[in-house]
Amino acid sequence: MNYAIANLHGDYDRYQKMLGKIALKEDDTLYVLGNVLDPEALDGGMKLFQDMALRPNVIPILGRNEFLASITLGDHTAPKEQAKLKKILSQLEETEQAELISWIKGGGNAVTREFRELGPEDQEDFLDYLSEFSLVEEVRTEERTFLLVSAGLDHFSPDRDPEDYRPWEVIYHPLDFSRKYFPDRCLVSSINPEPHADRIVMKNRNIAIDCGARLGCLCLDTMKPVYV
Repeated sequence: MNYAIANLHGDYDRYQKMLGKIALKEDDTLYVLGNVLDPEALDGGMKLFQDMALRPNVIPILGRNEFLASITLGDHTAPKEQAKLKKILSQLEETEQAELISWIKGGGNAVTREFRELGPEDQEDFLDYLSEFSLVEEVRTEERTFLLVSAGLDHFSPDRDPEDYRPWEVIYHPLDFSRKYFPDRCLVSSINPEPHADRIVMKNRNIAIDCGARLGCLCLDTMKPVYV
């Protein structure tokens, strides 16, 4: 079976409850659609992150918090990294630039704190795993084909290869649920178009996994939701 989940926000206990509820097996695959980490949480999510890294059947997809962590937790003072950061900032809108700069200057959020408490080898393992996060994943079941992203597909074109999207195009701009993007594929996102929704929403071949206060998980083979 194939499952999709999103916005764990560092909640290790709820993640474990969901794994138990869906009875995840070794031949199942769980796709995690971003925001595993949470800078505002009591625990930023390092324990959860490390658990995922040990499971070959858990496939992580880059979310906003992982994108910010990947840039800010490395040595961004090196000339090469500064050039990379400058290029990324030039692609972002003002509010997105401010968020990134805040991560760099603040340094006191839960993710940064937990990272600094790791030993050098564990820090390297963390950054290596983070670099493996996908931007887009395609999943085929017997009945359907899905494209999984953290938020949406900015500058969308039906002819554009999913591999050509840049990180900020898939993590900041949510799907337009009034639009049917593909005639033959479903788009799965973490961002729910219904404020304060407590259920998985499906419309026009678009699927939103985020359920606010509840944790939602969708079985892509059966289209049945599971909630914790």
